[in-house]
Amino acid sequence: MNTPDESVSSSQPGAWPTGNVDKDFQPILMIDKALDVPKLVEVDATSVCVQWSSVPVTVHSTDVYVLEYLMSFLLEMQQIKSNNEDNEQGISEERWCTQYSGPATHVQVKGLHPGRKYALRVKCHPMTTDKNVQIKLAPPSDILIFQTKSTCPSAMLPPVLIARGEDFLNLKWSEPEENGGREISEYVLEGTLPLNLQDNAILPINAQGMYEVYRGSERTFVWRNLSAGVRYNVRVKAVNCLGEGAFSSIASFLTQASVPDAPSQIFCTSLASDSLTFEWLKPSGNGSEVTGYRIEMDNGRGSFDFVAKVQDCMLVLAKLQPDSEYTIRVCAENAKGLSPWSPPLAVRTLISKPEAPVNLSYVSSEGVLIFSWQSVGGKVDETYTLEVRESEAALGKEWKILYQGSDTMCETAEILPDLEHIVRVKSVNPGGESYSEHINVTIKSHAVPSSVHYYENESGNYLSWVLKKSKGDSGANIMFEAQVSETSHNTNEHTHFRTVYQGEEPNCLLEGLSPGTKYKARVRMKSDQGISKWSNHVCFKPSKPLCTIDDIQVRDLKASSCLISWDISDSAHQPKSFTVGISRLDENLPGDFKIVYSGQETSCTVVDLLPETAYGCKVRGEDNRRLGPWSKTVNFITTSTLPNAPKNFKIIYKSKNEVHVDWTRETCSEVVKYIQIEANRVGQASPRSHPLVCQVAPDESGIVKNLLSGCQYSFRIRSGSSTGWGPWSDPLLTTTEADAPARPRAPRAIPAGAGNAFKLSWEHPEDNGSTISDFEIATSLHRNFDDYDVVYRGPDVSYRVTNLDFGSKYFVRVRAYNSVGKSDWSDNKEIQTSLSPPAPPRITKSIVQEGVVRISWQEQQASVHHAKCIGYEVEMNKAYTKSKTEGYESKHRLDKKASAIMRKSYKRTEDSCSIPLPEYHGDLSIRIRSIGEHGLGHGSWSEPYVLHIDRLDKLQKVASDVQVHKTVEPGNGMKSSMKQSETTVHPHRKQRNINQLEMKVAKKPKQKDEMMQFNISLLILGLLLSVLLMTALRMLGTVLSKPRLAKPSYYRISSDNKWSFSLRSVGRSNLHVAASKEALSVEKFSSEYEAVIGIECHVQLNTATKAFCSCQNEYGADPNTHICPICLGHPGTLPMLGQEVVRKSILAGLALNCNINKDSKFDRKQYFYADLPKGYQISQYDIPLCYEGYIDVVIPDEGSKRVGITRAHMEEDAGKIVYTGADSLSGSQSSQVDYNRGGVPLLEIVSEPDMRTGKEAAMYAAELRRIMLCIGASNGNMAEGSMRCDVNVSVRRKGATEFGTKVEIKNMNSFNAMQRAIDYEYIRQCQLIEDNNESDIVQETRLWDENTQSTASMRRKEGLADYRYFPEPDIPDLHISEEFIQSIKESLPELPSEKRKRYMSLGLSEYDALVLSDDEDIAAYFDRVLNSGASVKQAANWVMGDVNAVVKSEAIKFSDLKMTPETLGDMIKLIEESVISGKIGKEILPRLVNGEAEGKSVREFVDANGLIQISDEATLREIVQKVFDANPSQLEGYRNGKTKLKGYFVGQVMKESGGRANPKELNRILMSMLDA
Repeated sequence: MNTPDESVSSSQPGAWPTGNVDKDFQPILMIDKALDVPKLVEVDATSVCVQWSSVPVTVHSTDVYVLEYLMSFLLEMQQIKSNNEDNEQGISEERWCTQYSGPATHVQVKGLHPGRKYALRVKCHPMTTDKNVQIKLAPPSDILIFQTKSTCPSAMLPPVLIARGEDFLNLKWSEPEENGGREISEYVLEGTLPLNLQDNAILPINAQGMYEVYRGSERTFVWRNLSAGVRYNVRVKAVNCLGEGAFSSIASFLTQASVPDAPSQIFCTSLASDSLTFEWLKPSGNGSEVTGYRIEMDNGRGSFDFVAKVQDCMLVLAKLQPDSEYTIRVCAENAKGLSPWSPPLAVRTLISKPEAPVNLSYVSSEGVLIFSWQSVGGKVDETYTLEVRESEAALGKEWKILYQGSDTMCETAEILPDLEHIVRVKSVNPGGESYSEHINVTIKSHAVPSSVHYYENESGNYLSWVLKKSKGDSGANIMFEAQVSETSHNTNEHTHFRTVYQGEEPNCLLEGLSPGTKYKARVRMKSDQGISKWSNHVCFKPSKPLCTIDDIQVRDLKASSCLISWDISDSAHQPKSFTVGISRLDENLPGDFKIVYSGQETSCTVVDLLPETAYGCKVRGEDNRRLGPWSKTVNFITTSTLPNAPKNFKIIYKSKNEVHVDWTRETCSEVVKYIQIEANRVGQASPRSHPLVCQVAPDESGIVKNLLSGCQYSFRIRSGSSTGWGPWSDPLLTTTEADAPARPRAPRAIPAGAGNAFKLSWEHPEDNGSTISDFEIATSLHRNFDDYDVVYRGPDVSYRVTNLDFGSKYFVRVRAYNSVGKSDWSDNKEIQTSLSPPAPPRITKSIVQEGVVRISWQEQQASVHHAKCIGYEVEMNKAYTKSKTEGYESKHRLDKKASAIMRKSYKRTEDSCSIPLPEYHGDLSIRIRSIGEHGLGHGSWSEPYVLHIDRLDKLQKVASDVQVHKTVEPGNGMKSSMKQSETTVHPHRKQRNINQLEMKVAKKPKQKDEMMQFNISLLILGLLLSVLLMTALRMLGTVLSKPRLAKPSYYRISSDNKWSFSLRSVGRSNLHVAASKEALSVEKFSSEYEAVIGIECHVQLNTATKAFCSCQNEYGADPNTHICPICLGHPGTLPMLGQEVVRKSILAGLALNCNINKDSKFDRKQYFYADLPKGYQISQYDIPLCYEGYIDVVIPDEGSKRVGITRAHMEEDAGKIVYTGADSLSGSQSSQVDYNRGGVPLLEIVSEPDMRTGKEAAMYAAELRRIMLCIGASNGNMAEGSMRCDVNVSVRRKGATEFGTKVEIKNMNSFNAMQRAIDYEYIRQCQLIEDNNESDIVQETRLWDENTQSTASMRRKEGLADYRYFPEPDIPDLHISEEFIQSIKESLPELPSEKRKRYMSLGLSEYDALVLSDDEDIAAYFDRVLNSGASVKQAANWVMGDVNAVVKSEAIKFSDLKMTPETLGDMIKLIEESVISGKIGKEILPRLVNGEAEGKSVREFVDANGLIQISDEATLREIVQKVFDANPSQLEGYRNGKTKLKGYFVGQVMKESGGRANPKELNRILMSMLDA
């Protein structure tokens, strides 16, 4: 407090006058008015701002003398303790503490504790030091109580160590200094990862390298499963309802040391004949710092000898014996001692290097050189290689291998004459190789064949030559050798020569040549004296062979004409014309052929022939060069004239299934041998609507049987002789007699929305008997239809049956009616309705207190037809009251126009909830409904409970306890009333009047229900009439409008490669354009043509930034927000390659089994698109990062196929063009470019053209996506463009080696679309080839249109020259170290193919392994289930079936499931051990998924819920006997022969046991008791 100076003058307030004043005068300073209660201006967690008002101070004395004084204020505070017994508020006079003293009327007090209650008051005192003044003060102000805001807890002290061991640390920590005003709910302890878990990728590790060790309310924790002798860092933080506090500082503790673990996995990294290099892995558990390793070697006497002690994990053993076995073992050593010995490793040294062969020599015999040599040492597995090259003077010549094998002698004729050669022998074994000394070999030349000539004739292609002998060619046995080589189209280089002839003749026939291909040929001579040089090459190009006519057919033989057709062999080309010759084969006439046809067609009609005459015909082809050979002669005989049609054809009798006909035969030149009668059904088609044909003798009457009753038929007749059939007679119509319809087939049934409704459909019976008038549908709950209900009768062939019992099995049958009668019932169709939604719960209690209403409910007893309830949904809404009318009492109704105030779901374990009352005056309606399991939806709402809210005071809500009592009154339904109970009011608040709330809910009288139903019926009828009127007006407007074409309903490709489609018109005209040609399919061409398919896949790498700049790599951001001058290609900017791009590209290349180029570079690829801002793309051209890889693709039902990877190179992505107003350029209003994608790193993966079908290509792309997802290189989202595949397709004939013209297909966003696009393109190209329009197949880019299911040309494909590649000048060459590649290789996870092999080795099928390995999320969950001890097949079935269904229905991941894999594994083990049944497992699975079993074992969970199977024989017999006693008639029926009732008893026993009876034991016991 500030004290005024005593020398203050009297004119200043606060000082008493010092003039002539009576000494006995004693003034009184008095505060006339008490201070008001202070006001809180602002309250924070640690401070409060207080303000108060001042009061005047006056001086009272015997003389009238008043003087004002300055005031000083004291602000006092104390913290309120809840356990203080001083008074009811917990305020003590001894704890007041002055927080401020001074003249100010507002102050901010700091240093308070969060979430605490404080008391505050203000005192005042005049500022004077005069001792003669008597001061009388008013009491302090009223006490103000307030509470500071709550916060998160403060940082804690680090944990302390209580105890420790080799594998555990016992830690303890204290509470935080400040809990934030709220109770601490839990503590979180984090620690560094133990060594034995560092390879576990499932544990979430934060940036500090720590993971969550413990979370709970205890302040002690034993951290187990640690490694011995290792230091661990820990920290702790506290959590309250407002959030988490800060972590404490890190404490470090050391576990007790132990001996290290045994070293594992000893490797032999270097193998030689005299040395071995061993390496081993460091022990996983050191126990303490490892000081060294001891190595021992097997001494061959059953024990080990000490070899060495080393510091590192490597040992080199030298001076060893070749081809000998050595066994070593290793142990680690630290301060505590030696570890156990590692498993021994046995390695054999290599064989020593062989000795060089000696005595190499040769001799010449009959033009062949025979070489021989001697071996030294005779090592095992030793082979020899004879090599030759020209003399050393000829630089650049390479050694050529003449022989490889184990013999020491060989023959060869491949050394050229007149040239000096050097020959040597190489000896090779596993230990190395050695060379002999070389020898010189020279062979004398001989005469060379000359005038080599190529010619062709009708016999084939020939080669001839001339030999002019020299003096050295006097030897005998002269032979010739001719060789041919195919010449490249683009160069003069030739491929490998092949020998086509060896013989004595100076000519030869050339076979196996391809027409139109360029060849070179050469000839040389061989004799006893040696071999001559090769002759000069002769170049030639074989012409296409002349066609050979095959399969001549003579058809449509008549008396004076016939049709001759023929085919061409597959190896022949299409000739320009054909010639047909024909000759009579009579004995008296010559057999010379007469030319009757010459043209280009492959068929002709020959006329002017003689009846009943033998002829022979033959055909040959022609071209510009020569005539082809005649085909073989085909003989035929012309027929005589045909008989006329019978006359007077009539019907003489008809019945239900037969018609008798008769006729008069007209005479003809040939005797009639047969009469053929044909009957065709007129009108409705059926499976028996094809023509019925019968054949009789000409003197018999015709009887046509097997006709359908009540149907109209058309009959016709014709005569037949030995020469053929005559013309048909005029048709005759008649109708068979009517009969009752035949028995229809069983109806088909599909669910129709609701669980108790089905749509039934059926077909007309095969034999209608007459026109079907009606169908009748009957349903029954019994298979034998002891009692049934007719649910429909009418002419339709479909009907929707509704209002069936939920959870019941029904049998449905149908029969037909016509004018004669009715058919028999069809076979029964069995349908099963689903369970109904659960019944609504019943609200039992409602309490309103302090602005909150708390309601309680009780679940109603559900029947077997109701679904199981898994939760509840409570809704609060506004309600309005309908005014009373005569005969009706007031009723609260739900205001359906207003949205719900509150709707919230609760678990099934909850039976009450609290709802805050809204700021609303009037009626509130509360209702509740149940939620069904397995997606069966919500049940019906309960009857609404209405609360009337009448607020008597705006500042306080009245609390009342309301009990609900239900009474049933005859005729008036159910009434509920709420009665007020005792009210608890805060002691410092005044008691307020509480109005008693009454709520009455009564059902409507019966008359009112009938009136309501009548009103609803009128409303529905009015709605139907409105819909019919609107439909009629729309149809009238359509008729009066102009016709318009709808979208084509289907598309096909016709044989002439033109689109054909079906259009439906709408409007006045009835326009129909329909395709009549059959749609083409892949199977039509698969026998003759094959597709050659390669795929270029662009995979976006999921790096944080773009490839050459720091812009964010993010999909879905606002357009043009992730761009910079570098990715936009501004002048003066320089790109910088990101290391993560290279790392993920190498990771992908290793996963694809590719080689990695350690030295690579980038290139510029020039092309100009609007979405490429730089005008070029940074890519890789001639030196890609990855090359020559492969992946193995699983083709369903076809096995595995290996597809090669040509290359995988890095590049950058382009931007994205967005069309406004349309999905494509066509029809769009404008084009906009989003450059966010520009510069995103891409990995382009180019496959070899190894795929032959669209299915193989789709499976390859799917496997590629699995690999990218597995290694984490990309998210593989095809819809977002993260993976885009361009397919190259060409077609060639099967067996051909040359590729066809390839076509590139783009715009496929799924694997199914890829397969359909490839199949379409394959058909298109095959059809063009078939139509001789192969030139229309050009190298182009085509787009796949998903709407039309076809491809359309986009642009001509550029060539490599168009891209104008050159090295990227702004990015230096890329050099990658072997260590970097090796570190990436070691980080490779288990690939999908490896995972499939592992699953199949465990016994799973190929399909199961494919499904489980398709998603890493599923695979990780499945592996943990296996690790818990579950059997492989059962674990796979549960994970792929029921658990996968839950994941898909809730749209979550397996990692998000509350049910841990270990919980699922425990449940599967209980099923396998027959503790519970599989059915019970399926029932409890939803509860396990919701986490109800967490914190306890599954065995404890099923025990607590009474779900364990009943396997005790005595208990089962007791249940069975109880069922027998309750069903005596069924028991008697079974024992009288109705064995099907066994299923009935099984169901009743299962129902009685609650589904817990062991099925296997139940069947055994039930059969024994039934047969007793």
